[in-house]
Amino acid sequence: YYITVDEDRKFGLLVRLLAKERPQQAIVFTRTKARTEQLYRRFVGKLPKVAHLHGDLQQSHRDRVMRRFREGKVRLLIATDVAGRGLDISGITHIINYDIPEYCDDYIHRIGRTGRMTSDTPGYAFTFVTREQGEQLTRIEMRINCELKRYTIEGYEACRPRPQPKLAGRIDTSRGYAILSSPSRDAT
Repeated sequence: YYITVDEDRKFGLLVRLLAKERPQQAIVFTRTKARTEQLYRRFVGKLPKVAHLHGDLQQSHRDRVMRRFREGKVRLLIATDVAGRGLDISGITHIINYDIPEYCDDYIHRIGRTGRMTSDTPGYAFTFVTREQGEQLTRIEMRINCELKRYTIEGYEACRPRPQPKLAGRIDTSRGYAILSSPSRDAT
């Protein structure tokens, strides 16, 4: 699935998506270490079973996080692509691409984390896409040869409505299409 979202509404969307989907275990992928840290700080203390992974963390810390994730003691893992490579864990029900991956192959590696589940547990992948990233989404769809379905959360507007341009004049639709006529000017 993909969800079109304004950049500044991503966190609110993530909170609502997690509440609606209630994943057994999920990985939220980000593009940068800074974004991983930022999300982790926003969730820590609010969610009891959250952890994060990125390349700047000490190996002992990463190993401890992965052990806790495998044991089910961590339900939400926030990670960068580098940290997420090679994860081989069953039970992951949701992958959330908080940031759309820069490269199509990274998308494949990310969503492949759900392919390691037992066959009776469904897996879901969600990708947050801003309006400006539509071309990136199309490239991913072409690479995986699959059109992603749009996902919405009832009652939540992930994007603000775009302001409509103001047109001078009147619009004539009597011919089945719009014709913009010049505004009439007051004679002086």
